[in-house]
Amino acid sequence: MQDREFELKFEVEPGRASEVASALAARARPSVNHLAATYFDTPDQALRRAGYSLRVRQEGGRWRQTVKSLAGGPARGEWESDIDGPAPAPDLVRTTPAGAALDGAALEPLFRVDVERRSVTAEAAKARVEASLDSGRAVAPDREAEFGELELELKSGAPASLFALARRLRRELRLRPSFAAKAERGFALLDAPAEPGRHWRSPDIGPQMSAGAAFQAIAVAALAQMADNAGQFAASDHPEIVHQLRVGARRLRSAMKVFTPVIADSRCAPLEGELEWLASELDGARNLDVLLAGAVRRAGRSKNGARLAALKMRLAQERERAYARARAAAASDRFSTLLFDLLAWSRIGPWTSAAALGAKWRDAGVTAFAVEALEDGRAEVRRRGRGFGDLSARGRHKLRIRAKRLRYAAEDLRGLFPGEQKTADRFISRLKALLDCLGELNDIATATTLLEPHDPPKRLQKRERRREARLLAKAEKAFDAVADAPRFWPKQI
Repeated sequence: MQDREFELKFEVEPGRASEVASALAARARPSVNHLAATYFDTPDQALRRAGYSLRVRQEGGRWRQTVKSLAGGPARGEWESDIDGPAPAPDLVRTTPAGAALDGAALEPLFRVDVERRSVTAEAAKARVEASLDSGRAVAPDREAEFGELELELKSGAPASLFALARRLRRELRLRPSFAAKAERGFALLDAPAEPGRHWRSPDIGPQMSAGAAFQAIAVAALAQMADNAGQFAASDHPEIVHQLRVGARRLRSAMKVFTPVIADSRCAPLEGELEWLASELDGARNLDVLLAGAVRRAGRSKNGARLAALKMRLAQERERAYARARAAAASDRFSTLLFDLLAWSRIGPWTSAAALGAKWRDAGVTAFAVEALEDGRAEVRRRGRGFGDLSARGRHKLRIRAKRLRYAAEDLRGLFPGEQKTADRFISRLKALLDCLGELNDIATATTLLEPHDPPKRLQKRERRREARLLAKAEKAFDAVADAPRFWPKQI
């Protein structure tokens, strides 16, 4: 039984499987295996809800049971055991961290994953890496889905060697990192059809973690959100996909700001610059979505005639061009490179070295760091919003950025204070109310800029000015509520 594996994955579209297979065969003669795994859980999916999967697979004439952490990223918990047959052994599950979730419940098969695996072993810089091309199919009782992925698993040596090999293969084959576990592909078949766009999934951050490990968990969650939405964007123009792609990037940038004492190094600023590039490529599409669904739609309730119809047509054409730009960015090798560079930096960047400037903060417990980060964030929001009624649009925008950063940190770190969850709910709810107002005010300011070249109908402009006045009064009250909100963390530790 082992408790940790270190692997990297890349998406391989079905049409490119032969190309990737040829690249592996050029390195060594691949072994070919057919792997059929059945995944089990309780009827209410208790293991999944606790963050684990359980599979049983026959390997070379023996049966192997594997419990895996569903958390994405290179380092995942993995606990393997030999068993007597195709049925899982609950007693062995209970010897793993997933065991507490069983609580005596029965296990049942949910889906299977069938894979044809072509594997080669690569030697690189005193490391041994198994490279496997998996062409697979996840099969549930009434649905199934094909997938392909290239998996690089570190068998011996340093993670840096794995990343070096992965970087060469990624560049050679122009691949995009994948963060989807095979179990997640199967669970997706059991779920009701999802709404477009992958939303944020907060990682499980506990008091046993270091501040550095907490940042790594948040970074991987953000990268997974970005990668998933970029994949969806290739097939759909749904506005929520673009929005959630931006949210993933924004959450990562926010975490990089919050964790600056931990992660500051020579690579941090260039990577933030690339995230800003991505935002600039996506912003036009999102802003036009908001404008058309907001101010322009509201104006349509009045009789503005042909002028409004012509405006809608021009804006729709602009949106089409903005979406083409955004889709090109999300499909670009620059974006794939950014995902990989961020993943590599989060795991083995200069900030992870023993001599890093932030090593003291990085290796300390995350709870003490969280208390200071949340306290600083709260103080900054209160300072930025002082004299709210006199703030300029720029001042409100800066307040919005700080409030959003505090909200994200509060959501991700709240689990460190289990006895204060009701207080955390109220604190985050008040932040959301403030951010809703500030977001709508920002939308009005953006709409004014976007509409300026189009000479919009006067009724539209008057309607938005009246709305702005109402929102300003509402936002001021929301800010006061945030300023007065009690902490859900101790003032100091």
